[in-house]
Amino acid sequence: MGERIESEVFDAGTREVFRRRLEDSLVALDAVLKRPGFGAPADTIGAELEMFLVTDDGVPAPLNTALLTEADDDRLTHEVGRFNMELNLTPQHTANRPFSGLEGEIVAVQDLLAEVGKPFGARAVFVGILPTLGLADLARDAMTEVTRYRVIDRILRRRRNGSPFRISISGPDHCDIEVDSIAVQAACCSWQVHLTAIPDRLAATYDAVQMITAPLLAVSGNSPLLLGRRLWQETRVALYEQGMGDRATAAAAGSASRVSFGTEWKRGGRDVFEDAVRDHDVLVPEVSDEEPLAVVRRGRIPRLRELRLHQSTVWRWNRPVYDPAGNVRVEVRALPSGPTAVDMAANTAFLAGLTGHLVATGGDFTAGLSFEAARENFYRAAAVGPAAVVRWPFPGGVREVAAADLVTDLLPAATDGLRALGVDHAEAERYLSVVERRAATGRTGARWQRLTFEALREHGSSERALRELVRRYAGLSTSNQPVHTWPSPSRGAAW
Repeated sequence: MGERIESEVFDAGTREVFRRRLEDSLVALDAVLKRPGFGAPADTIGAELEMFLVTDDGVPAPLNTALLTEADDDRLTHEVGRFNMELNLTPQHTANRPFSGLEGEIVAVQDLLAEVGKPFGARAVFVGILPTLGLADLARDAMTEVTRYRVIDRILRRRRNGSPFRISISGPDHCDIEVDSIAVQAACCSWQVHLTAIPDRLAATYDAVQMITAPLLAVSGNSPLLLGRRLWQETRVALYEQGMGDRATAAAAGSASRVSFGTEWKRGGRDVFEDAVRDHDVLVPEVSDEEPLAVVRRGRIPRLRELRLHQSTVWRWNRPVYDPAGNVRVEVRALPSGPTAVDMAANTAFLAGLTGHLVATGGDFTAGLSFEAARENFYRAAAVGPAAVVRWPFPGGVREVAAADLVTDLLPAATDGLRALGVDHAEAERYLSVVERRAATGRTGARWQRLTFEALREHGSSERALRELVRRYAGLSTSNQPVHTWPSPSRGAAW
């Protein structure tokens, strides 16, 4: 979805052509989604893993270009910050052992980066927000020199008349800062899951993911610290919306922010894509040489380059993906990176299983829950974590329940969904048990980080505590033992 951008200057005529192409693309998309055979079988799970590079002292290491050269692996690519990288995992077929495949690939690449990073004194860390980031790491100078980032940064700054991004987040502590560019996005690393969908079930798949995100995020938080402040359990959500979106300018214009949970339940496959075109103006109008409707009339599959580029500049927490290789997917962007390969694979198992179960019921599972309630669930889960009280449509009506308890209640449905997908029984049991224990104990990555920071801070400065926290976190993450088993120092314990 991070579509490559080649041009840096656009005129009004190009923007008008691009807008027409978007409208044509929606018509072409509708025709393609109805074409027999397109998008079948929907039997793969993919993922992207964003990560931080850190020194042996636990601080950001702006070495992504050097490590990418040394690794020489096409699965690895740049990300926004010079201390970020992204791994594009090999799509796994849902039958048999897909989650073991994801876990094994993450571990293998983690080992590769440990090896190539050794001469540089650097290694990769999977975490939602790196606790040792400083304000300088969120400035424009920290951004990777890639055309896409430079162009989007310039356009968004121009829309704000050069004024800074103002970020204000409250939790146990308060953080109120200003940053000068979208480089603040580099502070946010996620585990982005791609679920393929049969076209006539795309809307149902998308809505199921929207419902499920809140309880799963609540027991998966891994971003509790920013600049030494204790904030949300998943601070990444608030930081990304305020630092990457256009909330101020959108509100002034009466339009939706480009970073959001969304606006409504969906009615059909085209509708899943249409609101991004309807609700947001064009950010980067780079026009391709393809006429989408002409391609469809010839019976071919269009690339829909304009639609894909536009979608890549609307950062919904869950968003649709059109792949001209022959499928449509839902990209789940709300889950944080880390803490371990096994934790991320377990989150994916719960997500895929419960999504499959809800879609397979064939009923209108959103009828009992308003979209506004689902949206409130999402932000409450990000802020509070496992104890967040969310609303869910049970038989007999909507009830309020702690997110951790809801996850436990939904595990049998997730198991049924994995069975229907053809997942091996032992595979399903292994990974869902990780989610079960995390929900039962409340021991998320966010809780571990916060307890460890508070204990370490009693013996020295916050800066020293944060560095020690990252060193310990990196070691435990490499062990690949699920986070609910990690030891936490007791308050007052020695370093």
